[in-house]
Amino acid sequence: ESKLTIPFIYGIGGNPLYTPENSLPSYWCAIGSGADGLAIEVQKTKDNQIICWNTQTIEVQNDSNCSISDMNMNDLSAIDIGQNFNSITLDNDNQPNGEFGKDKPWKKSNLKTDDLNISLLSDVLVLFARRTNIIIILKDNQLYFLDDLLELINQFGLATRVQLLFSYKILRKIHSKIKKHRTIIKCESKKDLLSFLDESIDSYSKRIFFNWENLFISTKNGYKVNGELELLINNYNLRIYLGSDYMEIAPSKKYIDSISNYNFIEGILTKAVQQTITDIKSNSI
Repeated sequence: ESKLTIPFIYGIGGNPLYTPENSLPSYWCAIGSGADGLAIEVQKTKDNQIICWNTQTIEVQNDSNCSISDMNMNDLSAIDIGQNFNSITLDNDNQPNGEFGKDKPWKKSNLKTDDLNISLLSDVLVLFARRTNIIIILKDNQLYFLDDLLELINQFGLATRVQLLFSYKILRKIHSKIKKHRTIIKCESKKDLLSFLDESIDSYSKRIFFNWENLFISTKNGYKVNGELELLINNYNLRIYLGSDYMEIAPSKKYIDSISNYNFIEGILTKAVQQTITDIKSNSI
């Protein structure tokens, strides 16, 4: 099997290092920066619209937060998500250093007169699903709108193109509904992976998502994949996708330095597309 020198890079919410997260310009920016696909987090509004948004709440007037599930799409369309955006500054290890860009390039001015609105998932699928790869991230507490999400994906004929990423913990609850869909199963530990392999290997894809912190261990020579997990991955010919609940924007360079040793890493999810690609390429030379 050929070695995967450069994994597929997915922009989470587009390319929010430089553009307002979850906006159409951010998705275009990710693709323009070299991303192989988009990783999209979703929420459902009060009037049953599925939107591209990464949290259950949104900031409205007077810096107060409102629950997405309590708002209609008309309410959300009145919010300019670019108004207070600043670019994020990273340290030498690709982690936020607490500093931001000095300007607000998406703030209304005589150069920018239109609001930057939250995107409907349907609009994003129309624009991007046949242009690039799409991962939709489904969280454990979002099963209540799984049927609506699948219906939307099927409506556009994308069951075999769009990948659904969700935790192994909810697999048993939804397995009968997603058999015709492409999946990436999130495992938190060796125990999760063993349970998945014992129960489901014949029914689902062999694509597994791990947080960097759960797959790799630190050694005196840098980071390496946990030996027991590496053995399982190779024995079952699994393809691994990586992201993090802890590294806010991009993977640490210490992790990037180690991936060239493994040919099973297929995808990396990041909020700093161009920086991650640059680090991987410089490490593979």
